[in-house]
Amino acid sequence: MNRLPRLVGSLILVASLLAPLLSLITINAQSSSTIHVNPIPGLSGDFLRGLDLSEVPWILELGGKYYYEDGREGDILDIIADNGVNAVRLRVWNNPYDEKGVPYGGGNCDLERMTQFASKVKGKGFKLLIDFHYSDWWADPSKQYKPKAWANLSFNELVSATYNWTRDALLYMKNNNALPDMVQVGNEINNGFLWPDGRVENWTQFVTLLKSAIKAIRDVDPSIKVVIHLSGNRELDYYVNFFERLTNDGVDYDVIALSYYTYWHGSLEKLKKIASTLTSRFNKEIILAEIAYPWTLEDADGYPDLFSSRDQEIKGGYRASVQGQASLIRDIIEALYESAGDKALGVFYWGAAWIPVPGAGWKTGEGNPWENQALFDFNGKALPSLRVFRMIYEAEYIEVKPVELYNPEPLNVTAYAGSKPVLPENTLVVYSDGSIRNATIKWGEIPVYESPGTYYLNGYVENTSIMVVARITVLERLYIDVGDPEGDDKGPGTYGYPTASVYAPGVFDIVRASLEVESEDLVVRVYFKNLGGNPWNGPNGFSLQYIQVYIRTTNPLATNKVYRRDTFGLNIELRDDYAWQYALLISPGWGSGPLPDGELSSLHYANGTVLVEGKDFKVSSNTSDNYVEVRIPLNLLSDWENLKSWKIIVAVASWAGENPDRIRTFAPGGGEWLSDPVAYANESSKPLIQSALLVNVLPKMYDLLIYSQEYPHGLTADQQYTWLMGFNPSKSTLAIIPPEVKQIETVTQTITMTITTTMLSTTEKTVSIYETQTGYPGYTVNTVIGVALLSLALGIGVGYFLLRLQRK
Repeated sequence: MNRLPRLVGSLILVASLLAPLLSLITINAQSSSTIHVNPIPGLSGDFLRGLDLSEVPWILELGGKYYYEDGREGDILDIIADNGVNAVRLRVWNNPYDEKGVPYGGGNCDLERMTQFASKVKGKGFKLLIDFHYSDWWADPSKQYKPKAWANLSFNELVSATYNWTRDALLYMKNNNALPDMVQVGNEINNGFLWPDGRVENWTQFVTLLKSAIKAIRDVDPSIKVVIHLSGNRELDYYVNFFERLTNDGVDYDVIALSYYTYWHGSLEKLKKIASTLTSRFNKEIILAEIAYPWTLEDADGYPDLFSSRDQEIKGGYRASVQGQASLIRDIIEALYESAGDKALGVFYWGAAWIPVPGAGWKTGEGNPWENQALFDFNGKALPSLRVFRMIYEAEYIEVKPVELYNPEPLNVTAYAGSKPVLPENTLVVYSDGSIRNATIKWGEIPVYESPGTYYLNGYVENTSIMVVARITVLERLYIDVGDPEGDDKGPGTYGYPTASVYAPGVFDIVRASLEVESEDLVVRVYFKNLGGNPWNGPNGFSLQYIQVYIRTTNPLATNKVYRRDTFGLNIELRDDYAWQYALLISPGWGSGPLPDGELSSLHYANGTVLVEGKDFKVSSNTSDNYVEVRIPLNLLSDWENLKSWKIIVAVASWAGENPDRIRTFAPGGGEWLSDPVAYANESSKPLIQSALLVNVLPKMYDLLIYSQEYPHGLTADQQYTWLMGFNPSKSTLAIIPPEVKQIETVTQTITMTITTTMLSTTEKTVSIYETQTGYPGYTVNTVIGVALLSLALGIGVGYFLLRLQRK
């Protein structure tokens, strides 16, 4: 009865033990796949097709083996030669052992070990590049530590040590039939070498040490090419400046070298620009001393690999596959050759044979972070991608075509009900050469979804049958629509229109405004009772109105925490919590410059950016439905997702392009082309309005609309009139919109009052005065005291009457 569970458990145990082995078999099976790369026309047969094999001597000492692609064991140098490799790069460390003689790891590339292997390399007819690190272990832009033996030397002693060690190392190699064809003075010396003395911040010392090493090379054999090697992680200007300084200081070198890993350093286009500029400007040959790409994202030894994610795959531009690896090598050679021509000397593939042999990690006791970027599989068998060095001469041309989506999952898109979804124009596609590129999507007719929900839409990669699916999540309509009373187009309740016949009733009467996200735009519409047609043929389809819209979003970073309370000629000030981030000035559209200095509609950011209609956004009108419309691309705005929480103020003035502020002049009594500020004013308010006009604090607008969480349904006519009368001519202050409410003031008054002829008392009474900013005087203290005395007397009388009733 209990055998079945035991059997199942045993099978699970066996499966778990076999899983890693099966995984390894699966991974290595990939190495048998076929590849194709196109030839590179015109590439010289002398072009250096090199591998960095610095780890190989140590791997062989540990028992590691290498195999041909068909599984036959062989000498690694014979294997690579058969695949078109003609050059080898080896690094040399000064003393990669601690005080007890324990090796540091990473190949333990001491001079003796590297020289023995270099002798075999030269004996097989390969060109040889030696990379002196001038360090006991790894050196790169982040670390350039002096050898232990040189730690306490003075600078002059360090210069001598650099010369002597370089000369002696090369003489040792020469005496062992391993003299290199090229020598790097340091490895990726962007930040100098032999720190701290040779940091680039100490440029003179850096150059002195550089020249000392170069002199040693020249003294041993002038035919050896001197290489200056930098990492490719910087931009063009950096390299131009670096080599310009070397030239000005008389540094004698022959070859510029770069490390260039596309997943770290950038595109092939960037590489082309750098290589073309440097070779033409400095008349030097160029090599890529380090390139590499993975053939898998799998890991063999449990130690994290440096390339292990799809994000790196996208940035690198190729699938992490045998084909992708081969294509990267082919394409980077072509990029170098196309940009540098005859000065393109060659490339070297870094870590080409660094297979996962126990003990051959980057550091003693740790694993290998590079085995998935080698040109041999995890068991040491040559990958088909190794053949690329021969195929770039021998292969037949085959057109590279799109094969499949890089990510077959649906593209997620968010839209809003009633608006056309904005769908991606491109998607990543894997091509037949393993490259990952952007390709155009053809969606066909894009529908408008009226109801929230999830929808699917199919498109195709352009000129292919590769289907792209969009998963469209439609949310509730993102929309604000707020009304405004008809007939309130009188500013503070007193204004009249100019008398010219074009100013028909209602042309300045805002009745509604809406903001809505439609497709990729924010659409702003301002509706009027009567747009008045287009009597002066304004380019935007209207002529009479000058509309201003002020917007405050919920995102303080929309304009870098910059807000403004002022307006453009309206003679009002916005309350602090309504201070704007975006101001939209909408005009009939004459002229060529943006408002307020020009006459074209403009979008102002509070931080100073100004955008203009025609170039950045569109303005139009609908004279049948009496609205003006502005379409602003969403990418020009921030926080539009929180549209319903914005604060929005819309105002309309009478357009007068001849005036500096573009607003028609106000004058008591008005005229054919003058606005009348007192047309509907009573006699008591006329002096106040005229005073405001004289000191220029009179609001210069006919109608006002507001939307916010505080005023979700807009304003009443009375609110508008009261708010716009909030100016104070005597203090030359503008009306604040919305008005600020003053804090309650407490007035303490000693009141002496006579209640009856026989009762006299002194009472201390506190009176509260609450006054909003309306522009009119509030109640006086005497009035309030009078009311309080009357109330007190009435209270005593009522209390006496109730007391009599209770006694009865």
